Amino acid sequence: PVGGVDEREWALVQDIAAAGGSVRFLADDYANDTMARYRFLHAKYAIIDATIVLVGSENWGDHGFPAQSKIGNRGWQVAVEDPELAGYFADLFRRDFDPRRRDSVAVADFAPSLFASNESAPGGPYPSPIANLQFSGRFNVTPVIAPEHALRDDAVLGLLASATSSLDIEAFYVARVWAAGPDPYLEAAIGASRRGVHVRILLDGTWYNVEGDDPVDNDDTAAYVNGIARREGLPLEAKVGDAEGHGLSKFHNKGILVDGGTAFVSSLNWNRNAATNNREVGLIVEGREIAEPFRAAFERDWGEAAPPTNGADLITNPLLLPLVTLLAVNVALLWAVLRRRRQGRKGLSEDEPLE
Repeated sequence: PVGGVDEREWALVQDIAAAGGSVRFLADDYANDTMARYRFLHAKYAIIDATIVLVGSENWGDHGFPAQSKIGNRGWQVAVEDPELAGYFADLFRRDFDPRRRDSVAVADFAPSLFASNESAPGGPYPSPIANLQFSGRFNVTPVIAPEHALRDDAVLGLLASATSSLDIEAFYVARVWAAGPDPYLEAAIGASRRGVHVRILLDGTWYNVEGDDPVDNDDTAAYVNGIARREGLPLEAKVGDAEGHGLSKFHNKGILVDGGTAFVSSLNWNRNAATNNREVGLIVEGREIAEPFRAAFERDWGEAAPPTNGADLITNPLLLPLVTLLAVNVALLWAVLRRRRQGRKGLSEDEPLE
């Protein structure tokens, strides 16, 4: 996990293994010249009974999935019932889990450096939770897998380019600069505003995302976006959200709404590592009735967001977002998914055996 393995998580892993479950960790093994394929397994998905896929922005903890009517993170989740889509994600899981891979380590062989979790469970009530909704029908659903699809023109970049009237983005973190170059997602959103699309970007304001000594965190990104909007007279605005003022822990979302009728639900933060080094998953879901609860949640968050500040300490507080179940969907699968490329120490080439 991104933050390491804490004692509580390790106890749960031991319980699963003791009950007969198979648990493996993605890990480096420098002694045997093995580097993990991904920097982090940052994806948040589950496959249920080979028919349902649950994809979202939230980690499976007290803040991502709080108790009923308790505060938690702002995040988006979608559950899709479709055997074809479930098979697609099952294949992805099998490839990542595969015991023959040297970076796939059984729990019995894994010795993490454990730490005591200092994160307490949310305690306060959430005043107006958004109801889970269920829809039946045929909907286009497109999986987006990182790093394979993250920077392809027919995935996130294509979605941003497809906007014709509105583009709403709610993100835990947006770095305006990736290494030596600009953030391609952010520049695509700004480019949409130059086509006349009304673009709104809502960013998390937790203290570590708005530190004064970091020149590329969320308050700086908001200032950058609003500076461009002001100079060029664009229909473009960015805000840093006060999650605590909403009764939320933080804005942990990584969501996109296009023209009010297409939603992107994912684990993909807008930074270089997420797009190029992590395992991430998301779904582009087309359908106005499906996008509506996400749109309503965004409008609530946007209306109460604070203006952008530099170095502000805007801490946060929580909610669990709509869980939308789609039945009998028409799945639009991306081509060339999971092609194995020659990766040197980071993985195996097509003609090498799995070990």
